[in-house]
Amino acid sequence: MANIFLLANVATLLTANVATTTDFSTVIKHATQEEQIVLKENKIDTWEKYETYVQEQNSTMAKSSGAFKENITNCEEYLNLHYPQYIWWQNSWDSALTSDVSGFIPRDVGGNSLKVGNPYWEEERTEAIILAGVDDKTDYGGCGPIAGLGIFDYLAKYIGYTELIEDSDDPKQRVQLAAELFKNTHYSVFGNIGASKVWSWDYTGGFDTVKKNHGLQGSIVSKHVTNLLGLSGDGKKNLETLKENIKLGMPVTVYTDDVGDSDFSGHYSNIYGYETWFGIPKTEGETIEKVFLKGWPNFGENEVLYCDADILNTAFSGIVTYKQNFKNQYMINASDFAKDFVNASGKGQYFFYPVSKAVTLSSGTEVMTERLRCSYIEDKYLVLSPNRINAGTAYLDITFPHPVNRVTFDAAQWSENEYTTHETLNMQYYDSNGWNNHVTIDVSDLSKNKENPDSFVVVFPRKTTRIRFYSTIINATADRNKGRVVLENINVEYD
Repeated sequence: MANIFLLANVATLLTANVATTTDFSTVIKHATQEEQIVLKENKIDTWEKYETYVQEQNSTMAKSSGAFKENITNCEEYLNLHYPQYIWWQNSWDSALTSDVSGFIPRDVGGNSLKVGNPYWEEERTEAIILAGVDDKTDYGGCGPIAGLGIFDYLAKYIGYTELIEDSDDPKQRVQLAAELFKNTHYSVFGNIGASKVWSWDYTGGFDTVKKNHGLQGSIVSKHVTNLLGLSGDGKKNLETLKENIKLGMPVTVYTDDVGDSDFSGHYSNIYGYETWFGIPKTEGETIEKVFLKGWPNFGENEVLYCDADILNTAFSGIVTYKQNFKNQYMINASDFAKDFVNASGKGQYFFYPVSKAVTLSSGTEVMTERLRCSYIEDKYLVLSPNRINAGTAYLDITFPHPVNRVTFDAAQWSENEYTTHETLNMQYYDSNGWNNHVTIDVSDLSKNKENPDSFVVVFPRKTTRIRFYSTIINATADRNKGRVVLENINVEYD
């Protein structure tokens, strides 16, 4: 598959009087103010000069980081092999996957005729290219648009944006969507259809056109940030933005120049997670940190791959982010249950049987609730308590009068003595198939200070109207109310 950026061949192509479809002045228009200053100071105003600059910058970067020279399938093994002078451990608090929030990661799309079965594999793309009438511009669709199809697939199949494609497992519907994206994408052709590329601004242009065609122009926002020159600090900013988006359950598309032999090099890839590792020197020196991106180059391999995040520091690299916008939101506070989640005497009590009650929230919204081993106690706290003999399960079940798209909330253990080993808090949603475990939280990892809880984000399928905070523990043996999980600041967002 051709790289997205073929500057190594540009000078030759221009000498041969082969025209490109993107003038270099267009590229300059997309540079930041700082980049424009550097371009002017270095008199970089042609493809040839830019090519030389990028090659010099990225050659230096590639020499200093061997991570671009190979595919990484296991971060710890890679680090032990290449940095044996350190003892490595993963910082789980600064590592994340989209599935931590949405319950899913994107699918690996693409692939050739030898890997039949992946969405948008070679035969589907070939059919879509002909249908779109772009066979004179690309012979495979371009790795950028293929990445875009992977994002559409994730949004439709897992988040519920079925306006894009009603059934993302139907090859005929996939061909139609691919043709629509290919048709609305501007390809820059460097000599032949196998050497076509899609600039980041053209990528988002095609993505946004399709999104608008399906009535989602205000619901999903895509944004590209291109690091044209590899200036200091730009890659770090992009990495922090990538982390923020992963923590909201949204994949990020990363694109780079050809800086090595890794599958992420010279390519558009969909990133669905990252891992942070600390290296402690075995003898002397300072602790170092390495961050790895986890994602699909979309070659249809279905193989977990990582890439050193330093690749974001290279010239002509960048990210495309995707943001969900919601028109409505309101907060559910623990105090909203003060009158209804108590016993007849107005005191907190964890009932051993389900109790149903309609509750009018402080926002004015009325919700239907069902609770088990859940109560409002000490005139302040909303608490689940599954660890008690003859219990083992506690839940808060809420049915809303509207769809629920995203919920953020705070949670903590009641104290340091809750006996929460083997206790989980499952975020569930209800559909035609019944209850679905969506996102699972290990209660023993929660803050043990209820006044300083941990925060969580959960993205539900868009048609969800009923959710459940469902806590269970293996071998409930406590003779008092234990395993207590405190819930607060439940923010509900929806279209």
